[in-house]
Amino acid sequence: MTASSPATSALGLLFVLTVSTSAAAQQPPAPPPPPKSAKLDEGFALALGASAARQSVQLDDAAYRSWSGGLFLYGATFGTVFGASMRSRLGVNLHGGGAGLEGRIGSQLYIGPGLRLSDNVALLFHAGIEGYGLQNDEVKASLVQLSAAEVAVAINVEDVVVSLGPTLGLALRTELIAGDEDQGRRHRRMRTMDLGTGGFLDVSWKHFAFGGSFTRLAAKDPLWVVDGEACAFVSIVAVCAFAQLWQSPARFEQPGAPPPTQNADVTTVYAGVAIGVGAAANTKR
Repeated sequence: MTASSPATSALGLLFVLTVSTSAAAQQPPAPPPPPKSAKLDEGFALALGASAARQSVQLDDAAYRSWSGGLFLYGATFGTVFGASMRSRLGVNLHGGGAGLEGRIGSQLYIGPGLRLSDNVALLFHAGIEGYGLQNDEVKASLVQLSAAEVAVAINVEDVVVSLGPTLGLALRTELIAGDEDQGRRHRRMRTMDLGTGGFLDVSWKHFAFGGSFTRLAAKDPLWVVDGEACAFVSIVAVCAFAQLWQSPARFEQPGAPPPTQNADVTTVYAGVAIGVGAAANTKR
């Protein structure tokens, strides 16, 4: 057996390098990474069930409380519609109880351009409408903003989507009437058209959803309205909590009396719980 010469070894090494280089050159280049989607994250939450609520109407130093029960509905969506970003929220109660037949509603609908800043962050520029209301024998309250705008940021972290931002709108119809007229303790806030400022916070996950907002009307008798719902989802079971608050000065009115001059601070809190069926889901685009 004879040893190979240095020349033979060099030729063998050159042959191996040539074959390896040719094989690497024949491999196709790696495909470019797919472009980022311009669409925004999408999701929804829906709950329907039986509910119970406690209402408290505070008129200066006197408080009037009542219980009620009935039906509860909560729905929320966010995403892209016809190329535009949108979000909506609706909370409804239809009850009967100590204050008679009563209804409560909190609603928002906003739509406009959205800009994805990164995989997890989007900036939203929306115009829309808002409406809140509470009606029963003890209080009649309503606020409607038909021309509202918001600038919001939406953040998606581990499939939890959080949206928040300030809102600005014109309240075209506002009413707050508290107290039982038959018992001579009716209070009424002056009905005016006012500029409203506020904000919102929405949280969405497959097992939890929260939607809340607040609005303050800048007026001679300023008004605060806070409204929101929170729901937890386990399989198809939904357990929710809801609340609505109204706070403003109001003038005392008595049937058959001269025009009112006395003002009172009126605070109404309507809050309760619900259990029923529901679901929530998010899709990251």
